Amino acid sequence: MTQAEETAFGHDLIELLAEHHRAVGSQPTLAAERSDAIRRATDSSAWASGGDPAEVLRDLRTMLVGLVHMHSPTYLGHQVPPPLSGVPLVEAYAATMNPGLAVEEIAPVATAMDNALIQFLADKLGFDDDARGTFVPGGSLANLTALLVARRRALPGAWTDGTPTELKPVVVCSAESHYCITRSVAIMGLGMTAVRLVPTDERFRMTAAALDTVLDGCRAAGETPIAVVAVAGSTPTGAFDPIGEIADVCRSRGLWLHVDGAHGASVILSGRYCRLLDGIERADSVTWDPHKMRFLPAATSVLIVRDGRWLRAAFGQDAPYLFADGGEAESPNIGEMTLQCTRPWDSLKLWAGLRLHGADAIGRIIDQCAEMTQELAAMLRATGVFEPLHEPDLNILCFRWAPPDQRDEADGSSERSWLDQQNLALRTRLNASGHGWLTTTVLRGKRAIRAVVINPATDRAALDRLVAALVSLAPASNPEGVDPQVQPVESLGNR
Repeated sequence: MTQAEETAFGHDLIELLAEHHRAVGSQPTLAAERSDAIRRATDSSAWASGGDPAEVLRDLRTMLVGLVHMHSPTYLGHQVPPPLSGVPLVEAYAATMNPGLAVEEIAPVATAMDNALIQFLADKLGFDDDARGTFVPGGSLANLTALLVARRRALPGAWTDGTPTELKPVVVCSAESHYCITRSVAIMGLGMTAVRLVPTDERFRMTAAALDTVLDGCRAAGETPIAVVAVAGSTPTGAFDPIGEIADVCRSRGLWLHVDGAHGASVILSGRYCRLLDGIERADSVTWDPHKMRFLPAATSVLIVRDGRWLRAAFGQDAPYLFADGGEAESPNIGEMTLQCTRPWDSLKLWAGLRLHGADAIGRIIDQCAEMTQELAAMLRATGVFEPLHEPDLNILCFRWAPPDQRDEADGSSERSWLDQQNLALRTRLNASGHGWLTTTVLRGKRAIRAVVINPATDRAALDRLVAALVSLAPASNPEGVDPQVQPVESLGNR
């Protein structure tokens, strides 16, 4: 491809995406017919020889049909937002320059940007200049890195000599923690059985009292907790643990406190909801996913450690072919304090989001998403047939279809199973209709429909449409599983 062809291809691709954004309001959240899109994505006939850029654009246009449209205002699915405008285009800049961020000498500007943004985020959390951090591809890897750092402090010889099993090391976390905590403990060689889960309260939060009880049990069993993991914005319900109270417990016992703020750490930018993070400045480490509530393209995640010496100490490595001793008091090489070697320029996405939109505007978007979540809860209650299963802390709401005459049924398996099946089927019908996109989970034995308001375009009008579709598709008005009043979006045109 010549430079002229590449330029033309880039212009055409940007126009294709702009056209898609203009039409998203009249398109289903996910099209019912996706076979052609999948065929174009998997056809290997041209992979050996390549093809005309125009044909590639045609394939890309077709593949749009097979993707969930995150920009749709009735997409309330997983914790994946539509990226802030302009930021995805800056990714092309990073990909074109392609700096590898293991060593500073080949990426001086990118390394400086990484460090400056880490300090910016650390300042927001209330950490001082001793904080250090690293960008990683996802919260799961950030949490694994944090636990490795905590292990380095609790068990200094584990990195070189292996984990001393006679000390019975364990990790203590909320019962609402993301599955990656258990996975990380298994990857570290401790085994999944080395996780101690702390029961949560009626709002799905880990309390200090419950944590104390579990830690007392660890001590009685001769176990060595290497870290306590609190949650700031749990995946099932968006619950925020009381970090300050948990920090008191950890401080009194000399334990490392890690806060998994993958979803919720961005609330620090909100003037109204930042109180949910009270005490986070006392955490030893924090996971933060800007690709969630800072509305950046995936994957953009950060681990920040309050005392950066522990982050660097966790990854001692002899690699003179990369990490030459230049005599600096502190090595500038990012690769010396992360699991990765070659790494993309992820910090550029965060920089672009701040430069194009600003932290204050992002804070206002967070406030709006939280307000719309409260609005959704009120709308569902007003229907009389939908039941919110918790008060949302921020922007995640779990609810279920449960008419009043069935909410007080005995907890027998048959009644619960029937309601569970109806809610699963309702979610399936809604997503198939194209009028919205929701997920499901199970809360204390009850099948729930789960909504994540993570789109700045989701307003009251969009929520009205979504709730109306849910009511029309609910079992009471849809006993056969098909409601003739709710047509697929494809047949509605631009409303």
